[in-house]
Amino acid sequence: MERGNEQDERNNRAQWPRDTPQYTFVFRALHSLGRQMFGEEWPQDEVHIFDNANLNAVVENLQQMCESGQCWATIQLPITGQMFHLTRDAMTTNAFRDAIVAGKIEVAAEAILAEDFRPLNRLIGTRQWLFIEDAAPRIQPTRFDGILIDEDPMQMPLWSIGMAMVWIAYRSPGKMREICSTPLEVLLLSYGDGTPAEVIAARHALLGALATGAIAATGRPASGRRREIDKLEWADLQLFFDDREAGLEYRAFGQERDGSGRPRDASYCDLRIERNQVTNHVWRQPSDRISPTEDKLRVQPVLQTTSIMEVEVPMAPKPIRQAPQRTRATKAIEALFPNGVPDRTEMRDGHLTKVVADKIGTDAPSRETILRAAGRKG
Repeated sequence: MERGNEQDERNNRAQWPRDTPQYTFVFRALHSLGRQMFGEEWPQDEVHIFDNANLNAVVENLQQMCESGQCWATIQLPITGQMFHLTRDAMTTNAFRDAIVAGKIEVAAEAILAEDFRPLNRLIGTRQWLFIEDAAPRIQPTRFDGILIDEDPMQMPLWSIGMAMVWIAYRSPGKMREICSTPLEVLLLSYGDGTPAEVIAARHALLGALATGAIAATGRPASGRRREIDKLEWADLQLFFDDREAGLEYRAFGQERDGSGRPRDASYCDLRIERNQVTNHVWRQPSDRISPTEDKLRVQPVLQTTSIMEVEVPMAPKPIRQAPQRTRATKAIEALFPNGVPDRTEMRDGHLTKVVADKIGTDAPSRETILRAAGRKG
């Protein structure tokens, strides 16, 4: 079918295929997702979505949803109406993104997740309508510093380190709700000297309060149950972001390392602080906030995608450390591909992930971490 005819089909809603209880035609899925993401800025009429300036962002979001398994992309077998899922690898390609906008995807045997390809033989090489297996793809509740934000943060009994920093920086319930509805890195991660002054001040104030015992945090040690972190321990701990599948999370690690690079001292993950402790504490006034030029520990970029912010307690400055999982993945990739990572036409994401994981061996990083280290995921 010619591209011009496909354009006519795209703009003619009467030619769109019908939805089913489990499957939504991709254009209607885009429309639903766009309204969730952009509200009144998104067109009310489905056929006008292709002229909207925010279309690319919605397409990218839908592609990521399909790639992560939140929803599945499918094609429908003509006559029988049977649905066939596409493989995850197929969803990572530029061709899949083009198919989302075109409404159709070219059928390839290796892209169909099915044990028996015989019913598809006559369809190989043709372009078929694309569906999404979800009555209406939904934006998942935000994971903020490892906590799933699916309720009012001002009603949550426990906050993460990142959430506490937001309160200290702005001290506004409304601002707290607004910022906690966005990914953590939007506020807390930046590049070079771009860290907001209020965030720098909040980081210093929070670590100072923890080190003096004015407020207390709990953490889950490498072994054993969650416990309160003694105020004296903060003199030997440093905070950094760990890149995990659930998002970027704060962790506290001791400075001393053994021969294998593991902390000799205590280390903690899933750091939590009681909300009432944070909101009831008297923090420095906004006029007293530290400016970026006064911050001794600058924000350092990591692998061109995120930044790790070193934090400081009222002690000597500590060295900045990168997320260990990302570092291991990067070293393995450099060893495997000294001339650069092959593009997706030469090596798909699934194959690349397996090769790197096999190179690292036991305790290999997550798929997301490997793809970020390879520069294939932002």
